[in-house]
Amino acid sequence: MTFADWPDNIHSTKDQSKRIASAKSSATTPASIDKNQMTAIFPSTSFISYETTLKTCTCKDFKIRRLPCKHIYRLAIELGLWKEHVESGINKNLQITLEDAVAELESLNDAEQMIIKDFLYQALYHEAIKFPVLASDSNRQLTRCILLERIMEEPSIALQVFKRNQILKILDEHAISGFKRNMSLKTLIAWCIENISNFWDVFPSIYVFKFAENFQTSQRRVYSYLLRKYDWAIYYNVEMQRMRYPRGAQFGDLTISVSIEKDGHTSVKRSGNPDMCYFPDDKITQLLTIYGHNRCLNGFLPQPCD
Repeated sequence: MTFADWPDNIHSTKDQSKRIASAKSSATTPASIDKNQMTAIFPSTSFISYETTLKTCTCKDFKIRRLPCKHIYRLAIELGLWKEHVESGINKNLQITLEDAVAELESLNDAEQMIIKDFLYQALYHEAIKFPVLASDSNRQLTRCILLERIMEEPSIALQVFKRNQILKILDEHAISGFKRNMSLKTLIAWCIENISNFWDVFPSIYVFKFAENFQTSQRRVYSYLLRKYDWAIYYNVEMQRMRYPRGAQFGDLTISVSIEKDGHTSVKRSGNPDMCYFPDDKITQLLTIYGHNRCLNGFLPQPCD
């Protein structure tokens, strides 16, 4: 049994048997797989992603030996080209840290980061698992993001990216009839799947993602990072004017110190500004500062909403 033109006899050597055994471990669970291209991305203990095909891998083992490494074997197993039982699941030792997740985010443009923020909101507060988004040049990098895994387009999930009126407009543009215009969104999606044979010729390209297995433990803190970077909190001041300040910021304290001077007079000193707000002194704020996105670095005075 072999694959990708590798000689059959190489797989039975002692060294290759070790790599096959490692390939079956949950520690070698891929971060993402593209079954169409027959490629995968694997995390490492240093959080450097390895790009793997059935013939090559960017890991050190393959570069030195030029023989199938554990990543190549695991990809072959995942594609059904190598029959082995494998362990799978979250390996806590390989979970992407907050620092590495933010570094990955900052390699994306603002539109892509906002999409991931929305995915995180859906996952954390609505227990969503799969996330559709209209494919475009402005979010193409999401397909290479190690925080996400692209999954096969499922029409029932993909069409949830549209509102009901948007689907009706697309059907009208393609002169498709036979449905009731007062259908609910769920019923309309089901009708489209059942009755439109050239489905992807009618609807635009849609990416469907889920979060990578090794991006689980830092999701909530990454969401906080994105909230502090982009979002606003709103309140009304005493004049009932609508004001805003960075989401996650806290208002400062006014400190009053009273002391008795040598001449017997009382001295009152005030410090701090209760109207100024700051981010908490934590790792998330440190990362915002490192990447130049700490909107409260020198304090933030709330602004009137536009």
